Amino acid sequence: MNVSLIDSLQESKPDLNKASGLDGYKAFHQSPNKATQKRLHLKQKGQIGSVLSYAYISRIEYTGSRLLSILYHDAIIHLKGYQLDQLVEPLQDETIRYLQEFDPDQFELIDHQAQTAQIFIQDIEIINIGIS
Repeated sequence: MNVSLIDSLQESKPDLNKASGLDGYKAFHQSPNKATQKRLHLKQKGQIGSVLSYAYISRIEYTGSRLLSILYHDAIIHLKGYQLDQLVEPLQDETIRYLQEFDPDQFELIDHQAQTAQIFIQDIEIINIGIS
């Protein structure tokens, strides 16, 4: 069997997700070329999702790097995790396509320190406040 140089290099390429300690997990995805988005997709554990309009965000609050809240006219989204303060600017710029909660049934946590060293969302809670 002939193996070309390109094939052998591709086979030896490290899996960057495994190298980061989080197999396949990405806490967020920023749009290509940082293009402005109309909607923000929230991906929660158990394959639960919500798609919300950026236009209705009234405020973004954060406490250090562990807590971040996105306030809408009819809901509050609370994120808990690590390095969440790094999401504030891309949220302000409306360039994030999705935020994803870590689901241990879907992704493997190889290195506990990896979750604290990079953007990691351990919980997304959506509180509907309704309008009377």
